[in-house]
Amino acid sequence: MEGNRFETVKLATQFWNSDSETTTIIVVLSIIGFIIFFTAGFLFQKYRKERSVFEYFKRYALDRELTPEEIKLLWAYAQKMGRDPMVVLEFKAPFEKVVDLYLQENPNADERIIKDMRKKLGFEILSPYIPLVSTKDIELFQNATLIHQNKSYNATLYDKDERYMYWLLSDAIPSDLKSGDLIKIIFIRKDDAIYTVIVPIEKILNENGKIVIQTPHTFEMSRTQRREYPRVRTELPVKVFYHDEKEDKQYTLHGEMVDISAGGARICFNGKPDIIKRFKYADIIQIEFTLLDIKIKSYLKLLDKIEYANNLCIRGTFEELSAQIEQKIHEYVQKEQKKLAQLKNA
Repeated sequence: MEGNRFETVKLATQFWNSDSETTTIIVVLSIIGFIIFFTAGFLFQKYRKERSVFEYFKRYALDRELTPEEIKLLWAYAQKMGRDPMVVLEFKAPFEKVVDLYLQENPNADERIIKDMRKKLGFEILSPYIPLVSTKDIELFQNATLIHQNKSYNATLYDKDERYMYWLLSDAIPSDLKSGDLIKIIFIRKDDAIYTVIVPIEKILNENGKIVIQTPHTFEMSRTQRREYPRVRTELPVKVFYHDEKEDKQYTLHGEMVDISAGGARICFNGKPDIIKRFKYADIIQIEFTLLDIKIKSYLKLLDKIEYANNLCIRGTFEELSAQIEQKIHEYVQKEQKKLAQLKNA
């Protein structure tokens, strides 16, 4: 009798333990199943989102006449750099960073693809009022000073490609200049700033008896603003009032303000009016123009007269400019700079 009871308790204990282990396995499998389900759902949603973004990116790129190969290239390297692909299509700086990575990873890359993309996206021409993104933006035949071991040499940007710059030396090559040496390149970009670049010499070439220094491109450039105030190009009609003291006569001239900053302006006139030839350095002339729907009357202190083939221009600084008008000019310049930053070729 006692034996039967013992067997019954033993069987009940085994059943309980077996049922507990089964329950534990079921719970663990359920948790794993939920994790797999939610992970798969998350990855699927992420894939759908990326696919949707890619389709939008693709449509936008096709509108800009990029080829499937170019679209694939920009998308892949934008992803690799962690850049927003749409920003790469819209702005020059991220575009140049992305294609630079492509060049680094592909030594035999076809540079024509990059040039074609740059042209299609409108990044081929950089406004003179927008800072350089990299040395690739330096215009051909830019004059510069090359400094090596405290000695300076005159040079001109003779040629460039997607990887290198080629600087033609006007002076005789120094005997101690060799590949691998660091050189400092300093140049003034008109309407912008003074740039300083430090790069190694890749090669020293001889082109028809002329010495050419080959250096790699770089994004690292020091920029020193030449002007106290940034300026932009304009096409603003302007009246210029000039009082000739000898004749005691007031003249009114109609011209066009071709650039402006809070510090001054440049005004050009059709033809070469004789009266302008009487303007002298430091003369004070009155001007009138409309800016942001506000009529502005101000004085310009003459700094320079510039004579071109078919017209004359004057350049000067604003005198007695009120704080309110100065602020309006700042607003106008900033507005125009934003437009230029997103300028695209038709």
